[in-house]
Amino acid sequence: MSLFSYLLLVAALLVSSPAAGQQPPGEQLAQQSDCFSCHATSTEVVGPAWVTIAQRYHDTRPMVRMLASKVIHGSSGSWGTLPMPPHPSLSEADAETIVAWLLTIKETAMQNVTHYSYKSPDGKLVQLSFRVFKDGAQGDVTDDVAQGYDKYDTYCSRCHGLDAAGTGYTPNLQISLQKGLSRHDFLATTMEGRTAKGMPKWAGTLTADEMNQIYDYIKARSLGLIENGPPPSD
Repeated sequence: MSLFSYLLLVAALLVSSPAAGQQPPGEQLAQQSDCFSCHATSTEVVGPAWVTIAQRYHDTRPMVRMLASKVIHGSSGSWGTLPMPPHPSLSEADAETIVAWLLTIKETAMQNVTHYSYKSPDGKLVQLSFRVFKDGAQGDVTDDVAQGYDKYDTYCSRCHGLDAAGTGYTPNLQISLQKGLSRHDFLATTMEGRTAKGMPKWAGTLTADEMNQIYDYIKARSLGLIENGPPPSD
């Protein structure tokens, strides 16, 4: 490679690459849209993880155009039965920028899941994939669980009752989780909504991370690990 060609290559990289600590344009656009309501980087939420999509599709110009069209017009069947909603307000250029960014995510494996063990009030050992308490003693809850309570109280308690115990007209979410409602199904229902049953769509209002916090709070409550009322936290 000649010195001139090398300098051209370096210049192109400097122009196209974000500065250290700065988000890539595609990630910024994804956050400004509602993409992170249904997707996360390394874990399945309502839709597949970014890394899973990047592993399936090659980072080529035709592929970017094809996936960008799906983002704008919506699609179904590629990742199960739940449809991908259309995003008609996204321009073709912005959709392609988002897709080009997510296809560069090269993680090779999902995040390892750590299990945390707690004792329920009846003495049974309970294993969870998230921490409920800040330390080994079952005292102050983690910030995620505390924020889950706060967001539940703000957005959900009016319909599903205090402490996620139902109102007689809506499901008791504690019982729903006790009967096996999974995190994925919970997120799919809450983020996409069930308009025929009066359940609003929370995608665009709450992020997937925030809805995960709500799920963690309800799960801990359903197992009796935290008592009714505001959970102890600092």
